[in-house]
Amino acid sequence: MTDVAALRIRARTGLTNRINREAARSLAKPHASPRDELRLASRQGMLMYFETDYFGGLGCQGAAVFQHGELIFGPQSAKTGAINQGLKLLGIRIKPPAQDEFETIGLDRHRDTERWIERS
Repeated sequence: MTDVAALRIRARTGLTNRINREAARSLAKPHASPRDELRLASRQGMLMYFETDYFGGLGCQGAAVFQHGELIFGPQSAKTGAINQGLKLLGIRIKPPAQDEFETIGLDRHRDTERWIERS
């Protein structure tokens, strides 16, 4: 995990300074697994990791939710639905005109990762 990704995790989770320092030390260790990093980052609340791999409409998505240092959902991989299930655990509910939780929180605007760098 890059320093930039670690900063984004800490900024989005609202971790305390003490936990931020612990997370930063953990993330700097080459032997820390992504699951261990997410467990540490979720000590103060709920955190979701998700990923997608689609090309030409084919592919899959995966999600895992951590809370208070424990894995509480997943990891689950499926053609569809895994991300929305994780978002439901976070308390996200569909708000029309959105079709699902993913769209409700605006993640549909970030489907093309090539544009992420341009926007950041």
